[in-house]
Amino acid sequence: MKLFITQNSYFFMHRIFLEIYENQHCKVLYVSEKKRGFFRKIKEIYSEFGFFNFFFIVILEFIHSLLLFRRKSALDSEKIHDFQLNEKIKILLDSNKFNGVYSIGCPTKIDSNLQIFFGITFYNLHGGILPYQTGRFSPLKALKRKDEYLGATLHEISEEFDEGEIIKQDFFKPKSKSKLLNYVKVLKVSKKILSLHLKEENHKSNNLDKS
Repeated sequence: MKLFITQNSYFFMHRIFLEIYENQHCKVLYVSEKKRGFFRKIKEIYSEFGFFNFFFIVILEFIHSLLLFRRKSALDSEKIHDFQLNEKIKILLDSNKFNGVYSIGCPTKIDSNLQIFFGITFYNLHGGILPYQTGRFSPLKALKRKDEYLGATLHEISEEFDEGEIIKQDFFKPKSKSKLLNYVKVLKVSKKILSLHLKEENHKSNNLDKS
């Protein structure tokens, strides 16, 4: 059973990754940023995307919250705050039900020592080409720097942010200058990488069961 940890965003996260959750035997934790505060997050999105993109994001978030609410509610899921996350992971992994932990846009740091303690690999799906594009909103920072390529990376979680062994990576050359379109494309590349990894993991698991 897989444990997915993500943020509660309908347009950016649920719209793109819901299909993956639905096709997996999994539990999903939706993590809200209590430490940073709601208004600070809104201000950050406004600052990074600009007024017009921010306006569209608000509208699209509302539309997709209506379209996807039933699908999201049908999952084995739970809403928690960022300061509760690591304790919640401990409780869930103590059940011995989980064989993989995946962070997808999780807004807070996961204690990397937990994977050592439980003997389970923790993965992070990062929207950037590591080790060059790191941190929050890395696709937008890459666009500001005029990087030639954007992309995504699946890597093992380590003590430091956006480090750890790289598992899979893919990239593309932006054809548009739109911050929003490029950001969404990075998320779609992220989904492609994760889907391929999970397919390979399931294939390995099936072969082990047969042997």
